[in-house]
Amino acid sequence: MKFKCKKCGRCCSKIGSLALFEWEAERLKKYSVRIKPGIVLDLNGSKIILQWGLEGKNKKQCPFLTKRGCLVYNHRPLVCRSYPFMNSGFKSNNLEKILSRDCENLVVPFKNGERMKKQEALKALSKSYNGSFSSAIRRDTAMEWIKQMFEYAAKSEVTPEEKEIGLLEMMRKYNLMEAKDIADEIERLESSEPLL
Repeated sequence: MKFKCKKCGRCCSKIGSLALFEWEAERLKKYSVRIKPGIVLDLNGSKIILQWGLEGKNKKQCPFLTKRGCLVYNHRPLVCRSYPFMNSGFKSNNLEKILSRDCENLVVPFKNGERMKKQEALKALSKSYNGSFSSAIRRDTAMEWIKQMFEYAAKSEVTPEEKEIGLLEMMRKYNLMEAKDIADEIERLESSEPLL
């Protein structure tokens, strides 16, 4: 069984806020949409933004959803590319926490309650969902990368002048990581090359 997105737009019409990474927020700001800080942590009195939130129209629908489909489909965030996955499943054994049940085209490549090794289950999901599953892995990898960068920044004893700043902006501005290295990692995370 293979998942095939029918482009019904249901997943895009049920969002209050959509989680974005900093590079995605920067890319989408040119469309004059409301993007606000999402996950924010304190670092020496400054608020460091780890993740951003794209606010939906009337807190219900993605502002990029039109009658003709997604306005930014080729540049959509990882959270959209990985749908119906909520995460890749590498850290969870519970199918209920991996796949969103809101998708009417959902495909479960094994029977409910079927016992199989985690690696077999992940291979089955990969085969059924291909690009969405790879994007879920990329999203989980990006979240881990952001977490590790924040931990590194916290150990560096940098005190940002700003009261609120994006993590990647801070990493570049205070020379905690080379801008080229950040750009290379983002390119790797945004790549369409298969991971499995």
